[in-house]
Amino acid sequence: MMQSFLPPYSQAAVDDMRRRLRQTRWPQIVSGADSSMGVDRGFLQDLCAYWMNTFDWKSQLDRFATLNHYRYQVKEGYIHFIHQIGKGVTRQIVIRAQKEPAF
Repeated sequence: MMQSFLPPYSQAAVDDMRRRLRQTRWPQIVSGADSSMGVDRGFLQDLCAYWMNTFDWKSQLDRFATLNHYRYQVKEGYIHFIHQIGKGVTRQIVIRAQKEPAF
């Protein structure tokens, strides 16, 4: 069964994510390693620092909430997707789906 819903915001979940990011144990840098061996550690540390200290999770979820969210129930839980009609002359179809729980 498909149903409309609004993704919840949880400050506790954001606080927990920030705590876990702060506690990340970063691997040592392997000399001679390049991007073929994975994401650059410095880049990933900068990204995590941005998520912890700068990114406004509540504001982004408020923007995200302006879209049309739906859930479809399957045996294992729900599939969350957005159905939004594009704007402009060259509208494109974008599918954003994930299995819950995501929030």
